[in-house]
Amino acid sequence: MQLQRAILVNGSRLMRDFIKRVIEKHAGFQVIKELDDPQELASAIEGLDLEWVFFILSTDQIIPEHQKLDMLVAHPKLRMVILRMNENHIEMEWLARGHKNLTEMSLDELTHILRKELDTLQNMDEDDDEDDKKE
Repeated sequence: MQLQRAILVNGSRLMRDFIKRVIEKHAGFQVIKELDDPQELASAIEGLDLEWVFFILSTDQIIPEHQKLDMLVAHPKLRMVILRMNENHIEMEWLARGHKNLTEMSLDELTHILRKELDTLQNMDEDDDEDDKKE
């Protein structure tokens, strides 16, 4: 299985290290860059062969819809995952896939859900690529 290249954006150093460990060891990702400031993302992804961006935010932080859409228009193959968390609440947002409340899950359950969701998205991309080849 080929490693999926990703950037982690924002969040505390501890949370970035935690998410990095989970996605690299258990979900087939290679984190190629970590950013403290989401404003640096546009310049950071230029020239990179990148598939994923993971935003790690507190539950009160948002990324304006126009920024998400601008990023996807500029980089149509880019997939974004937003993880919002505080001490007792975790929420995951896939762009255009809605929200999933993960607050009551153990680390093993969270890892399982993350793997399952990422596999689903990767399979959807493979199906889209096959459809493009048929056209």
